[in-house]
Amino acid sequence: MVLETVQSLKNHIIFKIYGQFHCGIAHFQKEKDKLEVVEVIINEKYLR
Repeated sequence: MVLETVQSLKNHIIFKIYGQFHCGIAHFQKEKDKLEVVEVIINEKYLR
């Protein structure tokens, strides 16, 4: 019984960390896309 509890607690912690990590990557990807869009707009404006 105790062993099961420890295992589920470990899984919960791993899942939580993985979830935050995954969200971080998704957020970083969004920021990167935004930056690329801004770069394109700047290039369009100033290179003509």
